[in-house]
Amino acid sequence: MNSEGMAEVVQVRIAPSRVRYIKLGGGGRWETECLEKGIIRIGFGAARPDRLRFCQSKDWKRLAKSFIAEGKNKATATRSARELRVFFDDDGTTLWITFMRGASTGACLTARHRKPTRAVTVSGVQ
Repeated sequence: MNSEGMAEVVQVRIAPSRVRYIKLGGGGRWETECLEKGIIRIGFGAARPDRLRFCQSKDWKRLAKSFIAEGKNKATATRSARELRVFFDDDGTTLWITFMRGASTGACLTARHRKPTRAVTVSGVQ
């Protein structure tokens, strides 16, 4: 906010390799937390220790099998594993965008996203 109480617009030049949409939880339940903490959260049960391990070791077949083991059909398991693969394979050049509070917000992942946490640190662009 400037001295007049108006939001300042910051322009940042970026050159992402691609742009992807990410939903921050069902019904946007993670939006406020992500915005306040400067993080990106991804679902698909990625915080489960076995799935996190599969993602970090890039064992995409076992990841897909973990979804089948919990009752998902093959198509859903494959789609979920693919979404996690795109996220975990991101080298920081993907611009992740979402829509909240009537505006678009985007961020690129930093190297810290490789750590085994539930949240992902981002360098933000708003």
